[in-house]
Amino acid sequence: MADKKPVKFFWTHLSSRKDGKEKDGVIKLKVPSQTHVWRHTEEDGSVNNSPFYFRKIAGDFEATVKVTAKMQTWLDQCGLLLQEKRGIYTKVALEYHEPPDGGESGLRHFACCYVHPEEWQFERSLSPYPGQFHRGDPKYSHAMLEGNVNKVWLKLSRLEGYIEANYSLDGEDWQELKAAKFSDAETLSIGVFGASPGGDKLGFKCSFENFSVVEDEDISESEEEEPDEESCPEEEVPEEEGEFEDYEEDGQAGGEEAEEEEEFEDYEDEDYDDDELSQGEVFKGPKLGEPPSLGIAGMESESGFAAFEDTEDEDSE
Repeated sequence: MADKKPVKFFWTHLSSRKDGKEKDGVIKLKVPSQTHVWRHTEEDGSVNNSPFYFRKIAGDFEATVKVTAKMQTWLDQCGLLLQEKRGIYTKVALEYHEPPDGGESGLRHFACCYVHPEEWQFERSLSPYPGQFHRGDPKYSHAMLEGNVNKVWLKLSRLEGYIEANYSLDGEDWQELKAAKFSDAETLSIGVFGASPGGDKLGFKCSFENFSVVEDEDISESEEEEPDEESCPEEEVPEEEGEFEDYEEDGQAGGEEAEEEEEFEDYEDEDYDDDELSQGEVFKGPKLGEPPSLGIAGMESESGFAAFEDTEDEDSE
């Protein structure tokens, strides 16, 4: 049997070639302001410009990651993103929101899941968020994190066209956020992302630790082909050249006992527009090591599903 081809990962919308480096299992990212996973209005059309580190995948899988973030602005977010094509996606993320009850405690950290299919089919939300954009949103599930912590473990599983999103405060005890019918597409993009749609200038810094994608079956040769225009977040596709340059940095994010300032001290002297990339430029990212053997046991769950109506004309996530 021939050796399995190495899995290719790709970056889109990095603000700097020095950003998005992987070191000792940690990927650090600076998220620019006014970035969206997907947003559509009659005035601006579709906007899809959030930094996204992804690979192609087919069949069932389980993706996990620990995210830590120094968020500053309403709707700052980072986590796992599963995408069929622009505007058809599922994200499970750490997000920065006002409490849904409208309390006076200020912005809080939430574990959230948002499913945005082309057509609504079936889904279960254990905790629909009541105040998204001042209206109820059944597509959106949330859990306010105890102690307002700025780190969380996230898991996104796919089984026979259904997805399940979970979060954990310790990487062991998992809580379900949402189960839903998502997409029957054969090949999807899965990876980590960051977005800051609510800020004018600030953006924020985040890190992804021990990101892994465990497949139920080996990827066929056809699925190892590089992304096409439909499934790649931007129209340009990755080129053969363009590996990251060597990147030296002091320290790394991560560790349960690392303090917040230490986790992000590498970025203090760097500007967001340093070595700026052209809009939509795509190039290969670092190769991660072999993921731990997580399997997909327990991915399937019984549920009662409810149908929901199509989205309104304006979405912003």
